[in-house]
Amino acid sequence: MNEIIKLIRDLINDNYKNAVDVFKYLGSNIFTLSYKNINEDLLQVYVNEQLLDPQDYVLDSIYNRITINKDRLEINDVITVYYQYTIYSDNELISYVNSALLQISLEGGFNYLYENGKFYNDYDQEITLTLKEKRLIAFVASIIINNPNIKSYKTPEISITFADSMSKEDRIKMLVSNYKTILGSLDYCSLTGDDC
Repeated sequence: MNEIIKLIRDLINDNYKNAVDVFKYLGSNIFTLSYKNINEDLLQVYVNEQLLDPQDYVLDSIYNRITINKDRLEINDVITVYYQYTIYSDNELISYVNSALLQISLEGGFNYLYENGKFYNDYDQEITLTLKEKRLIAFVASIIINNPNIKSYKTPEISITFADSMSKEDRIKMLVSNYKTILGSLDYCSLTGDDC
């Protein structure tokens, strides 16, 4: 799933962006950040230009705020927070992947399910997606997100250009149809062929 999420982020231009928030301590040790979906691993908090130990603060990702230990603060201290964020959380993108899987199936493509961190085929067998399948899922998800900047799609397997007037549904239909033509069939079959 991480690979698909990265592909989607690349398609919708939602890779990590840098941000800096500056606050003045006036009594409340809770500071609300400007952006959500923060990469906690890259978060840095400074008080008067001195880097705080991560044990001296807590990030509340639900309410998008930082609480700093009051023992580390004095009135009029300047707090500077450096971080990176994305527009969509990984969980939001996973929801779009599930929507993409449904749309691909409705358009006659493969019929896969993502559940509990794994992909399954029609026969409830755990499967490993091919790169082609991951690309298709990512592209359909990016169309569902409705990024109007995406006018064409090109991989080693396929090249499609969309008319500006095409709806999301028509773009998905065209994409899945072209994938089915190129691949012959996107259905999963074992080498013995007795499950097709």
